[in-house]
Amino acid sequence: MSYFSPFLVATSLIINMKLWFYLVNLIYLTHSLCLKPAVSCESNACKIDTEYSKPSHKKFAAMSCPEFKDKESCLSDEMNMKLEKLHYMIDRTWGNSARGCDICAANIKRLWCWLTSSPSQPEFLKPKLSDITVDGNVNYTAFVTPTLVHSLHDSCKSCHRNYHIPGTYSLETFMNFHGENSASLLSMLVEFVIEEKPESLDLNFASCDSNTTNLYGFSVKPCSCKTCEEACKDAYRPKDPVHNKNWPGIAFGYVCLGLFGILIILLPRILKKDDIKKD
Repeated sequence: MSYFSPFLVATSLIINMKLWFYLVNLIYLTHSLCLKPAVSCESNACKIDTEYSKPSHKKFAAMSCPEFKDKESCLSDEMNMKLEKLHYMIDRTWGNSARGCDICAANIKRLWCWLTSSPSQPEFLKPKLSDITVDGNVNYTAFVTPTLVHSLHDSCKSCHRNYHIPGTYSLETFMNFHGENSASLLSMLVEFVIEEKPESLDLNFASCDSNTTNLYGFSVKPCSCKTCEEACKDAYRPKDPVHNKNWPGIAFGYVCLGLFGILIILLPRILKKDDIKKD
């Protein structure tokens, strides 16, 4: 008659408990990595958020990105709330209320809407799964075209906020300033790579002198001359020929001036000859 000694039974129980402990920890670790705030482990169309894995026509009580309303998007309830806070911060930093330009602010908000909501995220947004910060932020690389960067920068270049961007000022610095300052609200750090290639995100942003009160679904007010050079060209580019480089007008002016000078020189001589003839 076979039987297990108490020692063997205890040993077996301990081994089984350890196996279960390691198994539970493995499941927890895998689960926690897959459900990081900004990364989806599955290979699907949405790379940000894990509330669902594919684009959908999700309805929101208040849509943070009106451009994607009634369209497929990767926007989740959590990211929608985060974007609301980010948009509020952008308006108070770059908008008219901050002595900036509403159109510049709307363009920045549109950029973040595309980064977080576009169903074509896999084409231009690459998560770095091995590079997660201690505070839970996930690093991303976003590929954008020079056209996008130039049009965004042109709409914001006169805003006072630009002068607070640290480091040597360049288009890369301008873009990465936005990518770094979003981290606290969106739990994501974005490094922008400016490159002209098919998969790069390509958007044309509105000029700061656009005559509109609604841009991409955001309410905007006209920008002032101080924050939008194009909105007040006359103030920055006087109409006089020299500043406008109106070379035909300048040439005509010099010809007239030369003829007037010749006339002044010759007129006394002509009058003197007339007086001599009369004598």
